[in-house]
Amino acid sequence: MKTNNLKQLTTIFSFLVILALIPILGFVFSSFGGVNATNDDLYDQLEQLEKELAEIKQQKIDLDSKISAEKQLQNSLASQIYVLENSIAELKLDIKEKEIDIKKMETEIKILEEEITEARLLMEGIEGDVTELQLVANDIISTIYIDEKTNTLIDKLLTADKSEDFLSQIQYHTALGAYDQNALANLITQKTVLEEEKQKLEDDKLEVEKLAEQITKQKELLEKDKEQLASQASQKSQMLQDSQVAAAYYGDQYANLSDAEKKKEAELDYILQQIVNSATKPKGYVVKGQVIATEGNNGCSTGPHTHFGFAIGRDNWVNPCSYLPYEQFNWGICSGSGAIRYPYDNPFYSSRGYTWYHQALDLIAGPSKYVKASHKGYYFEETPSCSNSWCSVGCTGPINPCIKVCEDVNCQTGKISIYCHVNFL
Repeated sequence: MKTNNLKQLTTIFSFLVILALIPILGFVFSSFGGVNATNDDLYDQLEQLEKELAEIKQQKIDLDSKISAEKQLQNSLASQIYVLENSIAELKLDIKEKEIDIKKMETEIKILEEEITEARLLMEGIEGDVTELQLVANDIISTIYIDEKTNTLIDKLLTADKSEDFLSQIQYHTALGAYDQNALANLITQKTVLEEEKQKLEDDKLEVEKLAEQITKQKELLEKDKEQLASQASQKSQMLQDSQVAAAYYGDQYANLSDAEKKKEAELDYILQQIVNSATKPKGYVVKGQVIATEGNNGCSTGPHTHFGFAIGRDNWVNPCSYLPYEQFNWGICSGSGAIRYPYDNPFYSSRGYTWYHQALDLIAGPSKYVKASHKGYYFEETPSCSNSWCSVGCTGPINPCIKVCEDVNCQTGKISIYCHVNFL
């Protein structure tokens, strides 16, 4: 009876113990589940950031193409405008030359008109002289004719006192007629010459007027060509201004995307550091200068290098240059207290410095590829994933191996350093 009671009491006690342990076990399981959920959340955030970065990078590529296209258009338009402006300048010179030719011909026409007027006046004077001389000659001829009809040679011979008088009369009439005939012939010759000169002047004037008319038409055509070219140049200039405005707009968008990209990279760095911080089980303990890995080209990497970050206390990431000894790099100078050492032995190089969005140094090894601890501490390994979704150069491996060294085993205080893209030993 006592045994049965004891069994019953034992069963009841065991049941009560189990009931008591259920909340505790639930808390423990929920705690582990929470850790996993936290890690899952971090990886989800990492994946989301990678996608956002991929979108930003693609948008930047598209904008870069648009900017390049606008610059090519601007160069083409500038070249076309240059050619048009040169053509317009040449047309202006041609037009100026035509204007000078027209003025010259207008002057020649005025001179010819004056010469034609002078020739006309001379001709009118000669015509008057010819008319007068013809009248005189006609009178003389009439007198001679009447004299010859009324006084024959026999009469003149009989009435003449002397034979000399007779001969003198005959010679006088003959000489008078010859003189008048010569004078008249000379006047007619002068009139003919003047008429020819006047006609030549009028012909020259017509020729000059025709040439002036042709040049005027040529000038008008040049003016039209100049207006057309000026219109084209104006259109090209407007297109150039529009392209410059578009390029500036794309440039602003590109700059905004670059800022957004830097912020996303900063968030990505932070998430990566959080993931590294989640490695809670140390692999061992290392001293300053101890080899912990070799240089790698893993994850999102453009080439072999080590992504080296440094913090004083959890999540308090600082510029490593403030704690490293003096070194000069292509992007600047590191010159700090020397409290920590570089992960590489000299000679080594640096391709990228510390910024607010890249809170680390990218270091490249020289002949020695060994990565060494910058300070003493507990040694952790972490393997965040790498995705092609944001890595523009392509992932060189499915993971991005990282090492963390903490002075505090819980990585809460003291010096903390991370080394990513490395090869584990």
